[in-house]
Amino acid sequence: MAAIIIATVIIIAVIFLRKALRQAREIGLAENVIKKTVRVSGIFSIVPSIPIAIGLAAMVPLLGVALPWIRLSVIGSVQYELFAADAAASVTGAVSAAGALGPAAFNTAAWIMTLSIMSGPIFCIFFLRKYENGLDKLKKKDKKWADLLVTAIFMGLVGTIGGQQIAKGGIFLATLCVSAVIMAACGLLVRKGKVRWLEGFALPISMIGSLAVAFVLATS
Repeated sequence: MAAIIIATVIIIAVIFLRKALRQAREIGLAENVIKKTVRVSGIFSIVPSIPIAIGLAAMVPLLGVALPWIRLSVIGSVQYELFAADAAASVTGAVSAAGALGPAAFNTAAWIMTLSIMSGPIFCIFFLRKYENGLDKLKKKDKKWADLLVTAIFMGLVGTIGGQQIAKGGIFLATLCVSAVIMAACGLLVRKGKVRWLEGFALPISMIGSLAVAFVLATS
C-alpha cells in the first residue's frame, strides 16, 4: 500500500515536471536556463528534505516504516506527525517493550494523523479565499496589526508544542533549548551577517544539532 501511494506521488511529480518543461520551451526559455533551473531546484529541494528524513527516522521506532513514509511523502509535516504520535502514546499508554506503539496506540495515532490533517484541505477548499480576503482587508487598514495577528497564531502553536517539552524537562528541555539557540543564531547570521544562503539550512542545522545533543545526553 505504501509503495502504491508513494509511486503515485512520484508519477504526479514527473507529470508536472514534463508539463513545466514543455511550457518553458513554448514561452521561449533557453535550454541552458531550463537545465540550470532544474539543477538548482533539485539541489535546494534536498535541503528541506533533510528534516523530513530525520523525522522519518525518529518516527520509525514508534510507528514502523510504512505509515510515517506515507504521511511524510503526501501531506503530513514532521512536527505535526511527531506531535500526533506522541499524543496517541500519551493517551493510550500502549507502548511495547521495544518502544513501538501497541495496536491500540497505533490505530489511535493513525486516526489522529488522518482526521486532523484533513482540516487543512477542507478549510482551503471552502474558506481559504474568504480568509485571504479578510487578511488583505486587515493589512490595508493596519498592516502592523495583521502581522502581529499572524505572528501570535504561530507563537501559540510553538508554545503549545514547546510547552510540553518544557514540562517534561531533562533531555526534552535541553533539546528544545539547543534547537532554539541554534535557530536564533542562524537567524542573526542571516539578518545581521547577511549570510543569505543560510536561510534554507537553518531548520536542518538546528534539528541535527539538537538531535546530536539529545543523543549525547541519552547515552552519557
